[in-house]
Amino acid sequence: SQHYPQGPHQWRQADCLSFTLNYTEQNNGILEPELHNQMGYNGENGKSAGEFPIVYYFMGKVWKVTGQQEWLFRLVNLLLFLAALFALSLLLYKKTGSHTMALFFAGLVFTIPVLSYYAPNFLMNITALSLVLLGWFFAVSFYDDAKLWKGILAVLLFALAPPLKITAFISILALGGVLGLHLLFPKLKLLKKLPLKVWLVAGLGLFLSISLAGLWYNYAREYNTTFGGWFTFNDMWPIWQADGALLRETADFVAHVWVREYFTPLGYLMLIFSIGVLIYYFKSIPAFFKAMLLFVFLGNFLYVMLWFKALRDHDYYVINLYALPFLIWLVALWRIKQQIVKNSMTKMFGVLAMGIALTASALYTNFHLYLRYNGWMNDGGQNKHASFFDITPYLRNEIKLTREDKVITYPDPSYSITLYLANQKGWPMPLEQNADFVAEKIKFGAKYILVNDSSFYTKEGLDQFHLTKIGQHKNVTILKIE
Repeated sequence: SQHYPQGPHQWRQADCLSFTLNYTEQNNGILEPELHNQMGYNGENGKSAGEFPIVYYFMGKVWKVTGQQEWLFRLVNLLLFLAALFALSLLLYKKTGSHTMALFFAGLVFTIPVLSYYAPNFLMNITALSLVLLGWFFAVSFYDDAKLWKGILAVLLFALAPPLKITAFISILALGGVLGLHLLFPKLKLLKKLPLKVWLVAGLGLFLSISLAGLWYNYAREYNTTFGGWFTFNDMWPIWQADGALLRETADFVAHVWVREYFTPLGYLMLIFSIGVLIYYFKSIPAFFKAMLLFVFLGNFLYVMLWFKALRDHDYYVINLYALPFLIWLVALWRIKQQIVKNSMTKMFGVLAMGIALTASALYTNFHLYLRYNGWMNDGGQNKHASFFDITPYLRNEIKLTREDKVITYPDPSYSITLYLANQKGWPMPLEQNADFVAEKIKFGAKYILVNDSSFYTKEGLDQFHLTKIGQHKNVTILKIE
């Protein structure tokens, strides 16, 4: 059952899948994203927009052929991430001539628990990071040989990433900052002398990245305002809006929970070691890398300040910040290869140490992935919404509901989990809501209530409705509103 959305941030996973399934079941254009949740004005529709829905649209069309297959969505995101990881490892190999260094870097990245969990998942944060990393590869290749097709590919990848997640801008703007510094202060020798076409392609890339992101997020705001559905706020949660209690809670949660997920112990050791290498060999590191590291660091710092309030509950908000440690590792490994690896004995010892370290790292990550699916993050492996995983055939065949029959699902604090799993339009009802919520949704067209917790029956005011039990699927009781 692990192909269903579950584990940490099942809420956001289900939003992504709800958009996808609506593209499958309906004939919406790519600029008409829609959820199962009828959150629009007067419960009229589920039209809402956050990130640019090109992946949801594409997977929706794939599902028209294959049927609703979550594992296919997982596979597409995973393959894109693996392609990005391969590209970066290939780049390191080209610069060092060392297969060992390249494989070690790939292992370091792939055993990061956060990335191992979200790579085969549904969130666009990992998709945007993958596009940026592929953009890095083609940008460096274009810089090396000025082949136009590589530059165009880099432009397209960099332009597509920010509309998926605005945080993808960090390393793109850092690259733009380096180019700007090189133009203003050529004596810094940040870059070699570049032909005109490189400058034109770089300018086009920055223009397209900023323009497309601006156009999309402006469109999304207008779309949500027009239809009344806001599943995400496309806004900032800055640190200065956090009170002392939230600051302490966030620091405590990050220190005791997320810090174990951001990196493996090997990842932290390599990060500290790599920073030491960069400091020790600082003078001999090319000015370009120094400038990139500075700009990406500043971008990460600003991001943490501007979205601080999201960090307590959302590990996936850090995904696009990994550009900085990746860059640190790449530069450090390149410098180590230049300086340290001199003889066969050193190489043999290095390969053995790397192999042992990566094995331990993989075991650590495997255990943490197990906890994400079988520990407290997923209700001890018994996801509270598990009764909805296979409820759709029962609703269609036994109860004769169509997906257009509007339902209330209880309890569900999210926008989409139970509605997506049941493939029903309607409204999720949070635990704290009461009979007034039910009355409002009946006015908007609710015909059935899918009850997954007996606390529903203790709510005051339910006796004003005539509710008839018409079915039972596992823990879910289906009530008809007469």
